[in-house]
Amino acid sequence: MSRPARTIAILVALVAVTGCGPGTGDRAPVQVLDVFEVVGGGYEVAVASCDGDPEVLVDESDTVVTLTAEADARAPDATCLDLVRITLEAPLGDRAVVDVVTGDEVPVHPPFA
Repeated sequence: MSRPARTIAILVALVAVTGCGPGTGDRAPVQVLDVFEVVGGGYEVAVASCDGDPEVLVDESDTVVTLTAEADARAPDATCLDLVRITLEAPLGDRAVVDVVTGDEVPVHPPFA
């Protein structure tokens, strides 16, 4: 194997070992950014997970819907988001939607026309 080919092979192996690919495999909490009502029912939740195979857990009470999102850990500079479909047991009505990570209320947007 030539020196340049050997160098490339070593670099590829280092990238694979250090996790500089799509994700590290570790799960971590991620921020919920927005919620979009879907025509026909349900909601799409935008989460800051950047192709991290996200999951969103929903906890409903009479006054608030709490969303807990987690995904595969990503590089700190990753800037994309994912959408996760959720359904609620009861209509949202005037209940607040809150992100567990930030404790902030999350904006809920009406369906696109």
